[in-house]
Amino acid sequence: HSSTQSPQSVTSDSTGNFAITNLCDGNYTLKQVLQSGWKQTFPANSGDHTIAIANGSAITNKNFGNNK
Repeated sequence: HSSTQSPQSVTSDSTGNFAITNLCDGNYTLKQVLQSGWKQTFPANSGDHTIAIANGSAITNKNFGNNK
């Protein structure tokens, strides 16, 4: 557990799946960093996901849509 606000970075696999592990309970913002030439289509307007972790819960189905 870190008390800093530093972003944690993960890379998705070839099918787009990813996991962020060892998070402390709290509120988090999940954002996507696009590769050159790609546009985010979901959430709209290059939006992000806000998630709340409580009691070691697992959050699933926070997806991003993209196209070239």
